[in-house]
This record gives sequence, structure tokens and C-alpha cells, in this order.
Amino acid sequence: MNHAYCEMAHEILLHKGQKLSRQNSEIQAEGVAYVVTKHFGMKNKSFNYLALYNADYKKIMENLKVIAEASKEIIEFFERKYKEKA
Repeated sequence: MNHAYCEMAHEILLHKGQKLSRQNSEIQAEGVAYVVTKHFGMKNKSFNYLALYNADYKKIMENLKVIAEASKEIIEFFERKYKEKA
């Protein structure tokens, strides 16, 4: 699921019209995947993937607002869908 959430984040972030370096794009998307999987209690491999893009604390914090907003959008979508089926 980690990869699926990462791809969803890429789509959400692309629709917001951001033009980013590959590094920032991957930091944002993988950061979103980390937050979403942690929210739903899933395992993830985000730390390994973030390391490939030299994502340190500073780079993650520079992208935190975008990561938080996209994470919220995905989490709320799935929680809404879950409630509709319940």
C-alpha cells in the first residue's frame, strides 16, 4: 500500500500545479505515504525510499505543509468511503 499512497500523492500534488525537482517531488510523495500508512496502522518503507533522495530533517520540514495537506486529503477520502460502506 505504501507505493499506492505514494502514487496518489504524486497525482494530488501534480494537480496543484507544483513544478518541483525530482528530489522534492519524491520527498513530498513519500512523506505523504509515510503519514497515511502510519495513520492507518500499516507498515511502510518510506525511510528507505527517502534515503535514496537524501531527504534529511531540513528537507522534510521544508515540505511539511504540503505533506500534511495531501495526507489529510487522502486520509479524509478513505475515511469517508469507509463510513459510506458502514
